[in-house]
Amino acid sequence: MEKSEFDKTEEAKEKARKKRFQKQIGQRFRKLRESKALRQDTVCINANLSTGTLAKIEAGSVSPEAYTLFKLAKVLKVPLGDLLDFKLD
Repeated sequence: MEKSEFDKTEEAKEKARKKRFQKQIGQRFRKLRESKALRQDTVCINANLSTGTLAKIEAGSVSPEAYTLFKLAKVLKVPLGDLLDFKLD
């Protein structure tokens, strides 16, 4: 069954929301990391992540798994909710 124009429009909107969400998480994490004067390599070692993965998260090009967010919050010594403390446009 072919999708209607409405369905295609809704899918496009959802995809755009997901991209904005990913960007917001990345920006929020970077801001918190920098406020604690932590370097990316230090975070990677302590969270057991590759530098490439962390760079993608901060750039907003990937959506991190919940457990990854948990590990990042632990390294930053902030509640997990602090990583999601932003308004999605």
